[in-house]
Amino acid sequence: MNQRQVTLHDIWQIIWKRKFWLVLPLVLVTAVAFGGSYLLPTVFSSSTKIVISSSKLVSRELESMIPKELADLPDPRTEQRWLASTRSEILSSSYINRLITDLKLEPKEKIVKAAARMQDQFRQYALQDIVRKLQIDELRDNIDVGLIGDNQVVITCGSDQPKLAVDMATKLAEIYRERKLSDEVATSRESQAFTDQQLALAKKEFEDAEKALADFKTTYISASLQAGISSQTNVSAIQSELDATNLEVKEAIDRKNFLATRLAEVGIDTMSALQSANELAGDVDDALSSTKEISHLMMRYLWRDAKIQMLLTKVSDAFNSMQSHSTALAKQLYPDRSGSLQADLGELIYRRYQIGFLAGKDQILRSSVQQIRGIVTGTPYYDQMVESLQKKVDAKRSIYDKWQTQATGVSIQQATTTAEAETKYRILEPATIPLEPSSPNRLKITLMGLGLGILLGVCAMILAEVVDHSIKSIEDIEEMLGLEVVGTIPRIEDETTVKKTAGVRG
Repeated sequence: MNQRQVTLHDIWQIIWKRKFWLVLPLVLVTAVAFGGSYLLPTVFSSSTKIVISSSKLVSRELESMIPKELADLPDPRTEQRWLASTRSEILSSSYINRLITDLKLEPKEKIVKAAARMQDQFRQYALQDIVRKLQIDELRDNIDVGLIGDNQVVITCGSDQPKLAVDMATKLAEIYRERKLSDEVATSRESQAFTDQQLALAKKEFEDAEKALADFKTTYISASLQAGISSQTNVSAIQSELDATNLEVKEAIDRKNFLATRLAEVGIDTMSALQSANELAGDVDDALSSTKEISHLMMRYLWRDAKIQMLLTKVSDAFNSMQSHSTALAKQLYPDRSGSLQADLGELIYRRYQIGFLAGKDQILRSSVQQIRGIVTGTPYYDQMVESLQKKVDAKRSIYDKWQTQATGVSIQQATTTAEAETKYRILEPATIPLEPSSPNRLKITLMGLGLGILLGVCAMILAEVVDHSIKSIEDIEEMLGLEVVGTIPRIEDETTVKKTAGVRG
């Protein structure tokens, strides 16, 4: 069975026949959209643009000395992140709170009523805080932040009052500009303070390295003049002291381990006690300082010299101080324990710092032996030490020079940042009073209603045609019965119908 093709004539006939279903939704929806637009609140919008310009106040020579910053917006994803960050900053509670305070915006009556209803559920919050929270949320909904290009921020504010929309956009632009400049100046100052601190540290290390080199040369020359005095005699004395030190270290370690085990068995927290003994570090430093002085003097004086013996007495005094501090600390930490346990704990603390001192003493004395032997054997040791110390001086000088350059660049940057305060964040287009409301857009709403009406009308017309199964033409009969129509009988009108038709025509 052949299917009949649908022609444009057939479609037009269907549209003409079902025109009621097309016209009715079209008229109703369009009318509702147009009338409903008058029920929507009127909103006036005002925008302002802020352009962020680059530094142009310094010469190329000075600009090369300023520390480089990250590249400006290298890819679209960075732009999106920057826009999201800027939008979040401007829409933050801090900005909007400042906006409310500066413009003295009073909350609307509906906000106060809503806050009063909410306070029944959240009684722990003050009514004023709830009102401010709702007011901030309402203002945030009427503020939009956009980006034009890679250096223009657009702030758009909406309000039912044209003047208020202008004031809001202007004030937000001022707050943003003020905050950004303040942040940049603060960052520049922090960078300046950090650079100055590092420069002072680098300068001190450089000066200490130079002093160490000069002191070594002076000491070596002075010691060389008295090589006959400070030769094998002092080396033997120091070597004997080193042997004794090694025995002391072994004995101190064994005694420390024994005491730690014994105290742990009776529930004494030895780790906590050792961490509390910070005062003993000063005694250790004093003892090591005196030992270093002994090391320097032994290149010119014998071990039995009065100057060296005086320093040995200072070392002994430092040890006595360590013992008294250890005993006092043990009594302070465990006042309820027995005297023997307090004595063991005090000795444990003393032994721990004694081991640290002996290790430092061993290094100092070994270095002293090398220096004395170097003086006796000749110049190779001197040349080696001078070369080593000179390398340290050169390295510290290089670091110091770099921080000097950095400090100069940061100073220029801070000066230019302050000078550019009026030009970097510039209001390109100030907010103006809107002459017409931005919302509702009645033409747009009406056209949308018209489009929706046409769509609904077409759907209604198609649905009506689909559900209508009545016979409308010869083709419908042939399609339904599967038979070809061979003839038709015209409609025969009776006499009454003919007269009525003639009367109408007449």
